[in-house]
Amino acid sequence: MKRVAIFLAVIIIELILAIGGLGVSAYLYAKVPDPQNVLSMVPLCFMSYAVFVTILGALAGKCHSHWLLLFHLIFGFIAIIGFCGSTVISGMWLGSKAVLPISSLDNSTLTSFREICNLDDLGTDLDRVETNNSTDAEEPFPGIDIDRSTVLEYMRLFRLCDASKLASDIILGRTSETSAYVVNIILALCIFSGTCFVFYSLTFITGVCFMNEIKTYGWSA
Repeated sequence: MKRVAIFLAVIIIELILAIGGLGVSAYLYAKVPDPQNVLSMVPLCFMSYAVFVTILGALAGKCHSHWLLLFHLIFGFIAIIGFCGSTVISGMWLGSKAVLPISSLDNSTLTSFREICNLDDLGTDLDRVETNNSTDAEEPFPGIDIDRSTVLEYMRLFRLCDASKLASDIILGRTSETSAYVVNIILALCIFSGTCFVFYSLTFITGVCFMNEIKTYGWSA
């Protein structure tokens, strides 16, 4: 029973982390109220999945179920990959490295993107660009070096910029002008993801190590 108690203790800590992450994800999603933007849903969906995985582990330990533990390990491995990826990506962002395909665009285009995202009436301007199909609309934003086809290609990004300045800073990458607020958020994300990676890996390793013993001796081993 001692091993089960250790497993459940780690699961409880894991559950607290996952629920906390889910709450923060829900708060950030509320800041980007665009139900059609998949990117803004990713953190919320993934943390919901992480909570589900942890609950499976808790039920496995509480109900002494071999099958629930097996499913927890399988789904938990996916969560480990996700947290590992989040840690690496946020760390790269903090190091001013390219983390998204858009970050690999040339500096001139990225500068134009940032100028568009900083426009005061961006939502209205984007509506105008989408509805204006005339040939004289090839320069959608006067003074900004970008054509209409590029704006339409990255329309979802600009819609996200219109909803949240934080989202645009994250997507466009870290620069010398990035606010300390955004840097602190990404730093917190990096630490949180790394911590979750450690705990989910710990429960995965623990489960794998005594899975055979559970099958042989039962949960009282």
